[in-house]
Amino acid sequence: MPSTNKRTKQEQQLDDDDNNNQDKFQTIQNDESLINKAKKVKSTDKRLIVVLEQANLETIKIGKVYELLNCDRHKNHLLKYKRDPNSNARPDITHQCLLMLLDSPLNRAGLLQ
Repeated sequence: MPSTNKRTKQEQQLDDDDNNNQDKFQTIQNDESLINKAKKVKSTDKRLIVVLEQANLETIKIGKVYELLNCDRHKNHLLKYKRDPNSNARPDITHQCLLMLLDSPLNRAGLLQ
């Protein structure tokens, strides 16, 4: 005769699923509290404004499509128009700056503009 204290695998899995759902619900509640805190901070108008000076993002037409001008990929086009091949055509630097700013604690707190 099977013991009543033993639980089947299905019952254990259902309990685990319930625990996972509770964890997800708590995570959602934590996210909502962070959003509420960010809204409160926004009302105080204390923010940091970042301006990326000389973040040159230019487009160039290659065939029928437009691409961001990159000094590594478009050296021939830069030389054709008598521009320095090592110029400011570096969209990767601008991209890295934006990624760092978006990952910053200031942005997560809603203090970055």
